[in-house]
Amino acid sequence: MKPIVINIQPIPDKLTEDLASSLEQHISKEFDVLVKVASPLNDIQLPLSLFDKSRKQWKSDKILLWLLDKNKPDKDNKILAICDFDLILLT
Repeated sequence: MKPIVINIQPIPDKLTEDLASSLEQHISKEFDVLVKVASPLNDIQLPLSLFDKSRKQWKSDKILLWLLDKNKPDKDNKILAICDFDLILLT
């Protein structure tokens, strides 16, 4: 049986090393899983189609869909997006 892995994806790159380490430790302990912190995404790496120019805001639901498509998580791999703006829950 493969171990479950939670991949923390910072968006944008404002997640400090201390906070990343703390999240990694707490999530790993709480859920008894392997946790990895991915390299932060910044505004340059996100496709411009994910930005709403009229509102001057990122489209959080589109970012989540983009991350799903980019990473193709399965039942053993989960993605936790951490950002400094609101995201909606996709079910």
